[in-house]
Amino acid sequence: MSYRTKIMLSFGFVSLLTVLLMFVIFDKINHDSRTRDIFHETEDSIQLLATMIDSEFDRMIDYTEIISDNTDLLEALEVSNEYYGTFTEQARTDVLSSKNDLWLDSSLNDSFVLDILSNDVSTYLKTIVNRDSDIYGEIFVTNKYGAVVGATSKLTTYTHEGKYWWDAAYEAEDNGVFIDDRGYDYSVGDTVVGVVIPIYDSGEFTGVLKVNYLLSGILNEHITHLNHVTQEGEYMIIRPSGEIIARDGYTPIEGSLDQIYMDLIISNELTVNMKDLGNDEVIYGYAPLTITHSELTLEFGGNSLSIDQVGGNETGGWIVMYIVYENVAFHSIHEANSIFAQVSILAVFILSVLIFYVTSYFSKPLKLLSENFERVGTGNYDVHLNRSSNDEFGNLFKVFNRMASNLARTTTSKEILEQEMERRVLLEERLIKLSRIDELTQIYNRRAFNEYFEKYIHKADRDGLSIGILLLDIDDFKNVNDTLGHNIGDEVLKLLASSVNSTLRKSDVFARWGGEEFIIMIPDANPINLKDTAERVRKVINLNVHKEAGAITVSVGMTLSSKLDEKNLVKIVHRADEALYEAKTSGKNKSVLKK
Repeated sequence: MSYRTKIMLSFGFVSLLTVLLMFVIFDKINHDSRTRDIFHETEDSIQLLATMIDSEFDRMIDYTEIISDNTDLLEALEVSNEYYGTFTEQARTDVLSSKNDLWLDSSLNDSFVLDILSNDVSTYLKTIVNRDSDIYGEIFVTNKYGAVVGATSKLTTYTHEGKYWWDAAYEAEDNGVFIDDRGYDYSVGDTVVGVVIPIYDSGEFTGVLKVNYLLSGILNEHITHLNHVTQEGEYMIIRPSGEIIARDGYTPIEGSLDQIYMDLIISNELTVNMKDLGNDEVIYGYAPLTITHSELTLEFGGNSLSIDQVGGNETGGWIVMYIVYENVAFHSIHEANSIFAQVSILAVFILSVLIFYVTSYFSKPLKLLSENFERVGTGNYDVHLNRSSNDEFGNLFKVFNRMASNLARTTTSKEILEQEMERRVLLEERLIKLSRIDELTQIYNRRAFNEYFEKYIHKADRDGLSIGILLLDIDDFKNVNDTLGHNIGDEVLKLLASSVNSTLRKSDVFARWGGEEFIIMIPDANPINLKDTAERVRKVINLNVHKEAGAITVSVGMTLSSKLDEKNLVKIVHRADEALYEAKTSGKNKSVLKK
């Protein structure tokens, strides 16, 4: 065997072995790195979707609480409870049973049904549904005995005491909310989640409000958006029993997740793992949905079948799941490995042939190649070989440069993924901010105000101080909306928010309470500085003149917290609302203190 042949065979053998080793190392490093990145992405994706859904439930609970805080509704409950309270327990049971039978036998045109569906409470509830018909299903309220007081449509029954959601709300007491995962509701033709809250007036249970929300469109919108953003994986929301709440291409409730995927769910905590399912390897993650809302006690449940719905949830809350298939997630790695292998084999072949013919001539370039291969092997891909000749060795240098460039581009993929993770963290922080800031006025919203109240009320109780509450309502604001339009009304709201913000201390908390109502919390308040602040705010607002709406005036109701309030914001705000009502009825554009 000739010397040249020996050199060629030796060089070929060593080169091939080197390429194979580099291929194995390259594949191992990139595979492990990509796996770690996908694990982090999966965890972030689950937390992002869970945060979005949590925000939706926060919004629904907030809306429900706002709906319950209506004077006509509370007065109607009081009248209804007084009427049924005149009966003995047995007589009341008989009356309710009789009315329920009459309700079942009546049509929409019968006077018994019409009287209820056309009263002030029903009109108020219908106005809410008509305003956002793509969000709300049925809304109705019962008195403390379960009898319907107002509803947006004819309900299946007249009495509701004894139904699982009514009893759950009753037992939850003043700080409780029951989430009724109803499944498919025939009355609205959609997947529905009901938010049920007990209504208390001056500490006494007076009834139950149930608001059914249409969630299919909202959840599918979140799922579709996130699937489009990530592209590699698939999001879904399921129940512990497997029914699919939301997933691209699936009808809610009618389908269930395959058992092979349900077997992956073995923990009640956030979990990310990898599993070989036979036909494919998947990276998956899941977490139970945790709904948080202020200091309220939340219960989540439902019946699998009742008189007006099917597919209700008997197995608890929801699970957020994200699945990434190995053939999709590692597609770019497999392509890079294939290119690397092809280029490397081609390079070895060319070099071996050239060595056979011109061993001495190639000794210097081979040394140069060897040095640069070592640099690439240590992770330094910033190399480029220059050779002016257009012979085979010049082509080999070009192949080497392409190989190094491909390795450099593959390595930078990790930096791109890290940038995407940082972007998602910023997005999550923005979502959290949006959940606490009123979008129109850019001041705190009701949720943020409630959080500050819980912080300050404990400090005030510990230090023996009182918290002052100012409840502001724009005088004749409805006329502005009716005559000039809601765009002008929005400008008035923003003008008021801006002017009030500039007059308050940093320690004061200013928030939009709802509609044209605003609320201010003064942590270390007394009657004197409370009145001074109220008058200062009122006068500053009076100085604002909108170019179309004219001068702006507000009525202010104010009060101070006391130990009798038991740290209950509802009681304090109710007292401030009474003072506001007095200010309104006594001439407007004034402030009234109620102790």
